[in-house]
Amino acid sequence: MMKKSIFILGIILLSFSVYAQELRKGYEFAEVGTIYLNDKDSVEGVLAFTYVKNNQVVMVGEKETKYKPEDIKGFYLKTSNLHFVSGKFGLGYNAFLQVVVPGKKARVIKTFVITKGVKIEEGKDLEGTWSTSLYLVDKGVNFENSKKIAEAIKAECPELAAKLVKKDSGYFVGLLTLEDEMLSAYAKIIQDLDAGCK
Repeated sequence: MMKKSIFILGIILLSFSVYAQELRKGYEFAEVGTIYLNDKDSVEGVLAFTYVKNNQVVMVGEKETKYKPEDIKGFYLKTSNLHFVSGKFGLGYNAFLQVVVPGKKARVIKTFVITKGVKIEEGKDLEGTWSTSLYLVDKGVNFENSKKIAEAIKAECPELAAKLVKKDSGYFVGLLTLEDEMLSAYAKIIQDLDAGCK
């Protein structure tokens, strides 16, 4: 039975390694990974995921199983070493968000936003932009500016919220904030949150 399972997994991996050569590198994935069903349970197998349809991940096998963000906690792609969490993007849109900087209470995440109205065609580069934001674990939502983050954490972290509202040095993130400054500010916020802010 064990040998048969390994053989089947080998066949799946082989077929996916051929398919993976046709994928758009950095946007589409087909590889071994782990799906985190909840805080305690997980399943492993070959996962298919694309930023084009970032609201589902597919477990490939004898029977395909599709998972939505509302069904699971997230997933991990082993070869690419990428972690994704289930969350909400933009105006409540459920999606899988890639973790860039990990943390216990918050994480820096990014996702690819396809340009509105652009037709997705096989073999052509995707048109769009990468969006980076701060994901608050207990809220299950991500925020792109310090004002919104302050509103979300003011009850449990009034001192940190005040720093964000006052735009204290190194804590401000706005529409025109450069990527490096944004990542530095998010890292400070994560550090304060994980340290047990007041």
